[in-house]
Amino acid sequence: MNNYYKSIVFLLIINLTASGCSAGKPPTDGNRPPAVAGGFYPGDPSELRASVDDMLAGAAAHELAGRPVAVLVPHAGYVFSGRVAAEGLKAAGAEWDRVVLLGPSHHHPIDKAAVYASGTYGTPLGPVPVDAEFAARLLKDSSLFTDSPGAHEGEHSLEVQIPFLQRLVKNLKVVPILVNDADPDRAEKLGAALARAIGKSRTLLVLSSDLAHYPPETTARLSDETFLRSFLRLDPSYSALTFQNLMQRGEPGLETVACGDAAILVGMAAAKALGADRAEILKHATSAEAGAAGDPSRVVGYGAVIFEAGTGAPPESVCTAAERRRLLEAARASLSDAFAQTPLNPSPLDEDVVFNLPAAVFVTLTEGGKLRGCIGTTEPRFPLLDGVRYFARAAAFEDHRFSALQPREMKALHMEISILSAPHRVPNADAVVPGRDGVIVSQGGRSGLFLPTVWKEIPDKKEFLSEVCSQKAGLSPDCWRDSSTEIQVFTGEVFEEGR
Repeated sequence: MNNYYKSIVFLLIINLTASGCSAGKPPTDGNRPPAVAGGFYPGDPSELRASVDDMLAGAAAHELAGRPVAVLVPHAGYVFSGRVAAEGLKAAGAEWDRVVLLGPSHHHPIDKAAVYASGTYGTPLGPVPVDAEFAARLLKDSSLFTDSPGAHEGEHSLEVQIPFLQRLVKNLKVVPILVNDADPDRAEKLGAALARAIGKSRTLLVLSSDLAHYPPETTARLSDETFLRSFLRLDPSYSALTFQNLMQRGEPGLETVACGDAAILVGMAAAKALGADRAEILKHATSAEAGAAGDPSRVVGYGAVIFEAGTGAPPESVCTAAERRRLLEAARASLSDAFAQTPLNPSPLDEDVVFNLPAAVFVTLTEGGKLRGCIGTTEPRFPLLDGVRYFARAAAFEDHRFSALQPREMKALHMEISILSAPHRVPNADAVVPGRDGVIVSQGGRSGLFLPTVWKEIPDKKEFLSEVCSQKAGLSPDCWRDSSTEIQVFTGEVFEEGR
C-alpha cells in the first residue's frame, strides 16, 4: 500500500466527521492553495495525475439522451468516492467554457451563497483560474450571493472535484460557490439567478454532495436510493420533502441524508431553469464498498446523477404493474388489520424505494359499483406505501358521508388508488382538459376537488365544473366562471383491483 492509501485509510475517521481537511492558509492574493492535498487525494502531482486518469479510464461510458446541464458527484476521499465522482464527471463531458462548482461549507457558517470571485483555485496539478467576469455578473444580479473567499478556507467539497476537471476540460475556468441554506424557495431564487448568468453559454454545473452519513450500510443504501430517486421529478421542493421525510424516520445512525442538500436543490433549480427535462442515476456506492477500510456498520453514501436538457422524455409512470398490485394488497390488508385492531405503524424503509417516496394519494372504495368511501390528500404527506395504508382506513371509517365499513362488506368491496401529480394553477376553466385533469376550485376560504376518475361519471365539462363548485366546495354552481375563483389542475395515475 503506497503512502497515499495509508494516509487515506487513516482519514476515514476524518471523513466520517464531515470535516477531514487541514486548515490550509487563507489566500492573501486571491490565489487559493490546495487545502486537502495529501489527505483526501494524493499531494504528489504525478501520483495524483495517475490516480485520476486511472479512475476516469475505469468509469463506464454513458450514452446520454440529451445535453448535459449539471452533474451530482461526491466529495469524500478518493479511495472512498473517487470512482463515483469519475463516473459522473466523465459522463458530463469536456467541452465547457467554465464549470460552476456548488457545494457545502463544512467549516464556516455562511448565510448567503459564498462565491470565490477572482484569482485562482489551486491543486497539485496547478492553479485553475476563476472566471471573475462570470462571478461579477452573478454578484451584481442577485443579493443572495456574496464574494467571500474566507468561506473557502480549508474546504474540501469543491477542491476535490478540480483534479478530475483538470484532466478532462481544456483551458478550465471555475466559479466556486458554497451554499448551506436548503430552503426550497431560496434554492429556486439562487437557481434562477445562476440560470440567468449562464444563459446559453457552455457552462457545466457540478453539484458536490455526499449522501447518507453514518448509518449501517443497508440503511444508507435505501436512504440514498430513495433520495436519488426523488431527483427524477426535477422538483427541488419534492426532493427537499423527501429529505425531511427520511430524516423524520429516526433511522439509527442516520445523521443526515446528504451533507450538500442545499447545493443539490440550488443546482437542480438552475438545471431545470436551463431546460433540464431528465435526471439519470449513473452510479451509487457506499464507503463500505471501498475494501478493507470500509466499515459496514457506519458508512457514508455516494451518488452520481446527470441532469440533461432536450431529451423530450415523457413522464414515467410512478409504479410498475407489480408495484400497483402490492399497493392494492396493502390497502386491503390495512382494513383487515383494522378489524383485528392492529395498530397502523409506519412501514420500515422498503427495498422497493418507490414506496419510501412522498406521494399524494387518494383511496376510493366502491361496493356494487357505488361509492363507499373516498379520502386522500393532494399534498405528499406520507411515503407512498404508508399513505395508501392510512387513507384506505380513512376511506373505510372516516368518510362522514357513509357509516363505518363492516367486516361483512370486505368480500364485495372494490379498491381503487389514485397517485396524484402536484396541483398547479391555471388561468381559467379553458385550460382544464376533460378526461385527464383533476380539478380543485377555491374561493373565499372554501374549496372542493374532483379526481380525474370523476370524468367517467360526469363527462360534460360544464357539468363537471359546476358539480365540483356546488357539491364539493359549497359554492355557486357557476363559480368556475368567476375570475376570483382559483382553479388548479392535477393528473392522476389510477389503478384498481382486477385490472
